[in-house]
Amino acid sequence: MAEAPLEDEVDVAPPPGDAAPEQEQEQEAEPEPVVGAVADLEPDGEMEELLPEENPTMSAGLLLDSDAPEEVDDAPPVTLRQRYDIFPSKALPELDSPSAKAFEVIDSQNPGVKIFALICTPDLPVRAMELDEITNSEVPGCMHLIDHGTVYWPSLEQKALALIYQKPLGGRLTDVFAGEISDYLRVDYIRLSLDTILLAVSNLNFRNLTHRAIRHDNLFFTTEKRDEMVLGDFVSAPAGFDQPVAYETIERSMADDGGRGTGEVSDDMYALGVTLAFLCQKGLPFLGKSKEALIISKIVDTSFQALVGSNLYTATMLDLIRGLLNDDPDERWGLDEVELWASGRRVPPTQSSGQKKSQRPLMFGDFGHVSPRTLAYSMARRPESAIKMIRDGTIEQWVSMGLTNKDMAAAIAARLEATGDPDEKNPDKEHMLLTRILMIMDPIAPIRYKGVSYMPDAFGTALAIERLRGSNVRILAESIIKNVPQAWFKASAVSQESVFIENDAYIKIKGYLQKAGPGFGVERCLYELNDGLTCQSPLVKNEYVLKIEDMLPALNSAEKRVDTKTPPIDRHIAAFIAARMGGSIESMLNGLNDPDDALKVMAILKLLAELQVRFGPESLLGLARWIGGQVGPVIKLYHSRITRKAIESAVPDLVRSGQLPALIELLDDPEARLIDQQGYAMAVAQFELAEDEIQKIHEDMGPVSTKTDRTAKQVAAVTSITIMTFVIALLIISG
Repeated sequence: MAEAPLEDEVDVAPPPGDAAPEQEQEQEAEPEPVVGAVADLEPDGEMEELLPEENPTMSAGLLLDSDAPEEVDDAPPVTLRQRYDIFPSKALPELDSPSAKAFEVIDSQNPGVKIFALICTPDLPVRAMELDEITNSEVPGCMHLIDHGTVYWPSLEQKALALIYQKPLGGRLTDVFAGEISDYLRVDYIRLSLDTILLAVSNLNFRNLTHRAIRHDNLFFTTEKRDEMVLGDFVSAPAGFDQPVAYETIERSMADDGGRGTGEVSDDMYALGVTLAFLCQKGLPFLGKSKEALIISKIVDTSFQALVGSNLYTATMLDLIRGLLNDDPDERWGLDEVELWASGRRVPPTQSSGQKKSQRPLMFGDFGHVSPRTLAYSMARRPESAIKMIRDGTIEQWVSMGLTNKDMAAAIAARLEATGDPDEKNPDKEHMLLTRILMIMDPIAPIRYKGVSYMPDAFGTALAIERLRGSNVRILAESIIKNVPQAWFKASAVSQESVFIENDAYIKIKGYLQKAGPGFGVERCLYELNDGLTCQSPLVKNEYVLKIEDMLPALNSAEKRVDTKTPPIDRHIAAFIAARMGGSIESMLNGLNDPDDALKVMAILKLLAELQVRFGPESLLGLARWIGGQVGPVIKLYHSRITRKAIESAVPDLVRSGQLPALIELLDDPEARLIDQQGYAMAVAQFELAEDEIQKIHEDMGPVSTKTDRTAKQVAAVTSITIMTFVIALLIISG
């Protein structure tokens, strides 16, 4: 496996208004002391917040109207719930989110209210639980989500999720900072940002929710006076997915951007610290570094030293920022400590201690590593080179001699011995060895296997994002089959309660992956672990089926454009229904894989009929017509030609009713089945009786039968007597 180039820059942006030349001069004058810094890495001015290779929306075929052809300028509005008119031709780029585009909206029932819509990226999971929790329920400190629903979006030529938000009238904080404002006003806005984020985190934490999208460019003024502020959208993409690397804790930033996880309130507090660091500085000390260089700098020098320089607008928040950026979540400031600080009470921040550093740097991946954590991170990104260094004893020797960590060296040696010699016939053996060694060197890092990396609470979103990108799905599934998460739980210092919950989830996932039929496999994992992922079946993909009650209407519409010879349930639809329906439907799922066409069609019909009974709608003409055209093999299960003709005559009327349960009653009527079976049994008995009589006749009339022999003898005797009588008569007559 070829190793990918690793010259990806950190996906962060400088605070608006920063002068790039000034930043370069600062770094030339005071170079940052980062051990093993990459050669030739120089600041390169302003950068995009999310690089294309790190944002799947760029490769997902997203085409919203800011990039659409000119003819959409006259596109009519699309309407949500017969109330909200969303204008595709009126984009609001100043209100965009990284994974969603903003457009003007008019509320026909209340046209005076200022609102806007975010059109989400299709196929990208949204945070469904949070979406339902905050819709039409004001969360102080957060932008008010008024409503949400699906609309047909012209430029996408499919349905998409629309989020209707109350419009912030004072604009985005970073846009205001980009203008001419005084340092005093800037500091006031920074303090307002702090108050707003604390309010939002506190209220979300009360609801057992995390924001996971706290950053300097996601703050908005709600009023034209700019005396109030809110945090922006956080439900249009997976948790942490839109965050620049700098905003994520060391552990979560190591994970793939789809595998960062929902996290805890401490992750939001860390992001608050980074936000304040961004807003308070005139220049960023880490600008221009690669993602790898920034993470290594955080580990070696602590997050505070890596992110905070000396060129500040205000130093009054340094203690606060230091407390929030503590790399030990147990020592990191929480809401209570921040409230004490805000009240004026002295709360000494605890400085991150970091790991013991080696006096002998080990060069690997252009870095001189002095920490096992940084070395493990770089090794995970270069598996082939890392395996060679493990096998030749370099890693064990460095840990023993450089770090003088005898316990870690002994653990590495034990793992090597347990693994045995390399096996060319089993290359996975080497990857498992690397995975185990990485866990020894950095037990709290993400789960890492064959180039994928995910936090234990993020396997589902990692799977969805990798599927969207068209890569690594097999490797993720393989990591579960090989029990990599269980090994991680044993190696890491997480609570036993958390281990029990997560292990139980992974046992279920493994069970799904090991069953090959419809309703199981990777597809089942996708929907079980992603409530915010729409059904990815080609049959309904354009309909944005997010909830189970949307499935039948989507299939009903699909009947007009699909080949109705194909079954209306495929692997994705079966898995989606199984994950969303609740209760045990194993028997129905097993029937979907039956080799007998008649039994397979009946299983499909029963599953769809059950959905109609539970969720409606009352009539499904298109779907009934679709499945009605496939019931021929089911009708042939009846033996009576009269019954078959009667059923064939009744099917069209039931199809026109659009009621699938009625079709089930006709095709699978127990009484009719019993009568047919009894009639068939009687016909079989009569046939067997007739066969017996024919056989008996055949036996009686055969040339060697007893009856034939007896009859022949009787005929011979009669013939003999007749001949003798005739002869005697002739003799008498003759004389």
